[in-house]
Amino acid sequence: MLKCLVLYGLISGAYVFHALSAVDRKGRKTARQLASYPQGTYLYLIFRDGSQCYGHLGPLSATSFALREVTRNDFSQIPYNDVASVRGVTAPSSNVAPLFGWILLVSATAAVKAAS
Repeated sequence: MLKCLVLYGLISGAYVFHALSAVDRKGRKTARQLASYPQGTYLYLIFRDGSQCYGHLGPLSATSFALREVTRNDFSQIPYNDVASVRGVTAPSSNVAPLFGWILLVSATAAVKAAS
């Protein structure tokens, strides 16, 4: 039984090492950065070839991640090695709620002052 567990551990370790070795040092850094964001986060990516894109983070795998691009509205599998930098940004539509709150507060204050 113990021999089977040791053998299973060695085989699993070899698989994980193989998956990690397929991703270079910069790719591992990108994978760690993306793991810190919750799924669905709006991201700004710059690729190694200089191109850029915006999208929502999808599921992560050992060597790549899914991104729902804003321009095409479909998921793409992107290898960690292709990404030069990652930034989590606030989606443009998420700024509406705080603005609406301020407008509501100002109008309520004006109504209270007008009533008194």
